[in-house]
Amino acid sequence: MEKELFLRLGMCIDPAKAEATGINQKLLRSFGVGPDISGSEREIRKKLKDKIMAESIPYAGHEVLPSLGLHQGFAPEAQRIILIPANLLFGVLKKVFRGTEYVLNDGRYITPPYSIELYHVHEEPIGITQIFGKFAATTSLGPGFELKKAAPRDDRCMALYKVTIWGTLISYASIDKHSEISANGSRADI
Repeated sequence: MEKELFLRLGMCIDPAKAEATGINQKLLRSFGVGPDISGSEREIRKKLKDKIMAESIPYAGHEVLPSLGLHQGFAPEAQRIILIPANLLFGVLKKVFRGTEYVLNDGRYITPPYSIELYHVHEEPIGITQIFGKFAATTSLGPGFELKKAAPRDDRCMALYKVTIWGTLISYASIDKHSEISANGSRADI
């Protein structure tokens, strides 16, 4: 899943961004561009690129993930949208946030009644900006991967995360008690 997401997301990243240094070279190699790739392997990788491109659609004003979009210097009609299946994106991101919580919270697993919810927003709400500005610790987990975590002092199991990947994709996650809406419309914690 991580490899497929890398390929699709990597095609959406501006290679000129400092946080994305090296991504373009890895992406090209994954698609069979490079001197030390055998002919048969080159063909397999080219088919993979062709498959992803065949699934892409013209930009034409379609809605895209917040923080992704048109690349500067290219005409909108020449740009394409690379489709990223929601289950792929959310599956990998949940894995990233679970792993991050495990590393940053002394080996804690996220188990019921707590769960992870993911969010992608076009503009960070003012309240969230204030929370991250006042209470979040920023951690760099390697080149192009910045993480902010805000957690209440009285409940070390709850947290709000913001991750920025390659200086482009911004994802939010909350770890909180799972609630379910009952038949009468009221919320019940489980």
